[in-house]
Amino acid sequence: MFSRASIIIKNLLGTVAIILGYTISPVALFLVVMSLVYDGATDYTPALIVFLICLALGIFLIIKGSQIVAGVKRFRRYVGIISANHIVSIRIIASIVSRSTDFVRKDMQRMINKKYFIDAFIDYRTDDIIIGGGRQYDAGQAGYGGGQAGYNAGQAVYGEGYETVVCKACGAPNSARKGDSNKCEYCGSAL
Repeated sequence: MFSRASIIIKNLLGTVAIILGYTISPVALFLVVMSLVYDGATDYTPALIVFLICLALGIFLIIKGSQIVAGVKRFRRYVGIISANHIVSIRIIASIVSRSTDFVRKDMQRMINKKYFIDAFIDYRTDDIIIGGGRQYDAGQAGYGGGQAGYNAGQAVYGEGYETVVCKACGAPNSARKGDSNKCEYCGSAL
C-alpha cells in the first residue's frame, strides 16, 4: 500500500522546484542587466553577487527537483513490478530495474521512511519487501531460489482462503480473503 497524497505532493514539489530553478536564474540576470543599464552603475559587484546567488539557488532547485521527480518515477516502477508480477524479492526487482540490490534496498527503505509505502517493511533476513501484514510469502524461496528456474522465487504466495482481486481504481492485483471486504494494498480503494 502507498500514500497517494504523499506521491502526488512529492511529484508536484519536484516539478515546481524544477520550474522555479529554470525561472529564477534568467529573471535574476534580466533584472541585474536592467538595473545596470537604467541606473548607470559603475560598480558591478553587488549586481554580480545577486546574480550568482540567484544562479546558485536556481541550480540547486533544478537538481533537487530532478531528484524528487526521479524518486517518484522509481517508486512507481517498483509498485508496478510488485503489483503486476507479485515480485517481492529486492534482488529480482533490482535486476529488473538494472540497479544494484544495495541501491534498491536503500531506495525502498527511504521510500518506506518517507511514507511512500504504507504498512510495509523490508525483511532483511530474506531481502524481500513486505507490503501489508496480511500477505503470506515463502521465505524459503527469497532471491533467485537456489537454482530453481524462472521467477517463481521471491514472488508472493497466497494461502488458502485467499483470492487475487484486481483493483478497479489502480488495476493492481491484490490478495484478499474470500468473502471479506478488503482495501487495495497499493492505493487503499475498496475492492
